[in-house]
Amino acid sequence: MPVERHFLGWDAPVTVKVRKFLLPHKLSGPVDLESQLIVVPTRQAGRRLREALALYCAEQKTALLSLRVVTPTFFLCSNEEPANAANQTEVAAALAAVFTGVDLNEYRGLFPGQVPVQDFTWAMQTGETIQRLRYTLADGGYRVADIQKEFGGILEEPERWEDLAKLEKAYLDQLNKRGKRDPLDLMIRRSENPVLPEGIERVVIATVPDPTPLMVRAMEQLSKAIPILILVHAPASMEDRFDDWGRPITEKWSEAPIDILDPRANIILAGSPVSQSGKLLEMIGEESGRFGPADIAIGVPDSGVAPFLAVELGDWGLQTFDPSGKKLTEHPLYGLLESYRRLVNEGTYASFSAFLRRADILAYLEKVRGLSPRSVLEELDEFQNERLPVGLEDITNYFCEMEGWGDRRKFGALEKAVAFVR
Repeated sequence: MPVERHFLGWDAPVTVKVRKFLLPHKLSGPVDLESQLIVVPTRQAGRRLREALALYCAEQKTALLSLRVVTPTFFLCSNEEPANAANQTEVAAALAAVFTGVDLNEYRGLFPGQVPVQDFTWAMQTGETIQRLRYTLADGGYRVADIQKEFGGILEEPERWEDLAKLEKAYLDQLNKRGKRDPLDLMIRRSENPVLPEGIERVVIATVPDPTPLMVRAMEQLSKAIPILILVHAPASMEDRFDDWGRPITEKWSEAPIDILDPRANIILAGSPVSQSGKLLEMIGEESGRFGPADIAIGVPDSGVAPFLAVELGDWGLQTFDPSGKKLTEHPLYGLLESYRRLVNEGTYASFSAFLRRADILAYLEKVRGLSPRSVLEELDEFQNERLPVGLEDITNYFCEMEGWGDRRKFGALEKAVAFVR
């Protein structure tokens, strides 16, 4: 069946336009959209659409019976993974086993210089690099071996790709020996044979501007058996600027003039992130009669400005949502695990002290062990000044061998904290 595009126009927020497309102006009874699978760009977009549909039905004094809203990863991932699908830890272990066990002299295309020391740390880092490459290729529907087969005649460094393909095979063999299957291979296979929930009669891709090649491959397979409708948040007069899947065509947009209505009034100059935030808050206040905060999208060409805007808006009770997310390394849980890793691997006083000083650890010690954070930190500093410990072993030995009520009373909180760390 042909894939059909429908242009919504951009004279209203996208949630409103999608809602108007899915529901007629007047509802005569309960709404049942169970036969349609609606694909939205993000989970946040899905929440907004569900809310808009439910509120509209409530205004019409009826109900929304069922609604299936998913994100693009729905077609590539499954809630019912095979029992033998490898998880991330198992993938990393298999790659590390490959790189600690192979003879790198046989892979001169990939390692032309001096052969590195094949210790576990190097093997983990190299395996992670290879896996990132495999993820990038899988996004386009390729395995490493596919690159060599399909593009071997035009590759600039065929020896490197040949070595990569051999290493990928060695990795897959490692998983096979352990009775596991590669998750990326499973993802590619799903795109080649996508499965829809029972009862779906139409797929509506609602303003997804950047479906990956792998998702498009899945859609192409589904379009052979079921209608697929692409909703584009743009006027029909611009249909030549989008491809068949609703993706903006870069060349057309890079050359397109941007018509700004009344530029004297609508181009506002600001000299710093702080002044930009102030101007932005003024504009939101002026438009409060027409749009709420959830109806406003803020485009920030300089990502360095975004944190300033988020803080300023937060101070006024306006919560922001950044669809690009945050780097994993910025997440507090990553910091906690990294601190724990250093403690385990290094065992120095510095790593012990850093771990104990983390807010998560101090909060736990207070809540579960009844230890005042102030007491723990004061005793830690006094102990360091008095005993000059080099590593965690020195500290634990001291408390294991400590005699006398005086010392126990002096470092009582720290002793319990050390026992927790041990």
